[in-house]
Amino acid sequence: MSYPKSNKAVSKVERYLEGMLSADSDISWICADPVKLAYQVREALTVAQERPQLHAKYAELKRKFAIKVLPGKITAALKVQPAVAITPTIAQFVKTVDRLQIPQVATLLEVLGAAVKHANMPELYFPDAQLDASSLRRLYNWTSTHEFHIIVGQGITLTKQPTELAYKPPMLEREATG
Repeated sequence: MSYPKSNKAVSKVERYLEGMLSADSDISWICADPVKLAYQVREALTVAQERPQLHAKYAELKRKFAIKVLPGKITAALKVQPAVAITPTIAQFVKTVDRLQIPQVATLLEVLGAAVKHANMPELYFPDAQLDASSLRRLYNWTSTHEFHIIVGQGITLTKQPTELAYKPPMLEREATG
């Protein structure tokens, strides 16, 4: 089976390729049609590898990742896991975060639904979620009783690891400092 050699293949799934560039562990995406998305990502990886002059930054991704189809999602799994050094380093004591990226989830109810469905994951990333102050406050109320912390940036991240970057509603910040 060969893929078409269109450069459009890369632009169609560029957001997923960008995620793979920054990933240092396996990365997953939830989608309605995982077989179709996996085909599109594999096609883009093939085009990028065969045309490195046009797609230089994506050219090595095919050698680095294997695309796997799972029920309701695809996973870009590292083909070669990072080597562990013999002498202990600080990096060895930091737990590798299993991060589930969930695109096309934008509203508070969608974020809450995905968080409930994937509550066993240590970190959930919603790149398309942009919540207003009221929705963030409601999300904060939910996360404070469900062992999650919110990080607001380009999208919303829910993590089980406490962090200084964790979102706190403005009234709570004033109470904590004053």
